[in-house]
Amino acid sequence: MHRPLSKQLWITIIGLLLSLGIPQLPLGGWGGHLLGRSHLLGQEVLWWAAIVVMFGWVLLVEKRRLASVGLKKPRIWDIVLAVILGILLVAGIVLIYTVIFPVLHLRMNASAMTALLKTPFWYRLILVTRAAVSEELLFRGYPIERLLELTRNRLVAGIVPWGSVHGCTP
Repeated sequence: MHRPLSKQLWITIIGLLLSLGIPQLPLGGWGGHLLGRSHLLGQEVLWWAAIVVMFGWVLLVEKRRLASVGLKKPRIWDIVLAVILGILLVAGIVLIYTVIFPVLHLRMNASAMTALLKTPFWYRLILVTRAAVSEELLFRGYPIERLLELTRNRLVAGIVPWGSVHGCTP
């Protein structure tokens, strides 16, 4: 005899479907149609709406704190580590573009970079911020934390979101 799923389990399953499903949608394209292709914010507005939906889901539907998806107040050492890793990341990118790409006879997509640099700074700031927040929430924070709670298996909790990002799920 099957035992019915609890309300909390259904809420978590729906949250996982939202978290893993929303990024599969062409949100940038839909937003562009909504506000007009030439409107820069049109490509971002639905992504920001998805972020608000997921934060709302955690806070209002699940009635949990944002710490449950990994959002916590940073400690001083977290900030120091972030700065050090940021510097190393920039150094690594410089190494890749100045040494590794030429050795492999690869070039950066100059036209894409030029097009991006022609956009206003405020838009690039919004774009980078949205990418960081949405990826952390939709691809890591929510699905990994909830799958870990459900399965108690770190491998499953890591592979399922990774597969959805890399097109391994339908």
